[in-house]
Amino acid sequence: MIRTILISAWVTIATVGALFASVTLFSDDGGAPLAAADEIEELESRHIAVPVLAGQRVTGYFIAKVGYSAHASEIGHMVAPMDAVVRHSLHAVIYRHRENDYSDPGSVDTESLAAAMVADLNRRLDREAVTALELREIDYLPRESH
Repeated sequence: MIRTILISAWVTIATVGALFASVTLFSDDGGAPLAAADEIEELESRHIAVPVLAGQRVTGYFIAKVGYSAHASEIGHMVAPMDAVVRHSLHAVIYRHRENDYSDPGSVDTESLAAAMVADLNRRLDREAVTALELREIDYLPRESH
């Protein structure tokens, strides 16, 4: 019985010692957390389809892929997935900027949309997490009317 207790204590001490050694040896400043969490990550969303409305009818879908840069430390602890937040932001920004003709993707002012999305995302996250954003693979899919 005493032998089992001594073996358990030895295993516990060895495990805690190994954990302490790994944190101390592989960190930048001998024990503090790694600074990698403060780096800026380049992320990309899936394709997002936003219905384009004319009156109360859907005339087609504005489709885009969003690439953005964000502080890893700011988005790492979020409850909601970042992809969902980006998708919701794109919907909100497109419905706020109705002056663009989304049926012609070449005429869309992507720079103002991207700037509005950065502001909207940082407002939603309640911190300056997103540093840059660009709309990629923009397209329009007209709705077939039957």
